[in-house]
Amino acid sequence: MIVEKLLLKNLLILNILMTAVFTSCRIKAENLDTVSDRNLAETKLLVVPTPVSSLTPKPAFDINSKIGIVDVDGDETACLRTKNGNLPEKTPISIIIFPYDSPTLVFTATVKNKVDESCACRASESGDKNPGENHFYLLSLNEKLPEFFGFEVGFGVIEPAQSFKIQNNLASLDLNEDGKPEYFRQCSGYEGTHFTIWAGKPLKGRRIWHSFYYVDYDTVADCKKKDWEGTED
Repeated sequence: MIVEKLLLKNLLILNILMTAVFTSCRIKAENLDTVSDRNLAETKLLVVPTPVSSLTPKPAFDINSKIGIVDVDGDETACLRTKNGNLPEKTPISIIIFPYDSPTLVFTATVKNKVDESCACRASESGDKNPGENHFYLLSLNEKLPEFFGFEVGFGVIEPAQSFKIQNNLASLDLNEDGKPEYFRQCSGYEGTHFTIWAGKPLKGRRIWHSFYYVDYDTVADCKKKDWEGTED
């Protein structure tokens, strides 16, 4: 009887100890889970996702890569002089010419091939102070020239995003695609022709581009000072 009482007492003590151990382990586990959750939350707060832009920055507009001077002869040959030296075959070119005694003419053409030296009918490689080296391309015209057409010189626009707009004797085109037109002007200087592009109406707005096509004979000058000011030697 005494032995049975001792055995029951020991079993009761063992049960109490096991219960205490189990309770202690459960509390530690809960504490560990709490700490783990807190650390995870802190880690999530530290990891801030970097925003990724899906828009590729648009390169700065270079007017010299979009513009050139084209001379066109009556035999339907054309030559482009430009600072852009990376035009592959079939590159589209828009040509605008301001004949002295007839309406403004607009042609389309494509690059035929690049040539190693000037293909211009006159010495057009001189008189240009725009930065960069001159490059020359033979062009293939997409339209047949008018019967009266002789030798003419005009602007060449490389890969235009739109067509020229002719209104009230003014020719315009949105070159840099900012929603505002740039205006084209041509006038005679001494022994050649001045070509200018303007932000705003010609002679009233800001001149943003100038080039000169030299010929080896006298011409009747009708340009204004604003056409060439700052370009002389």
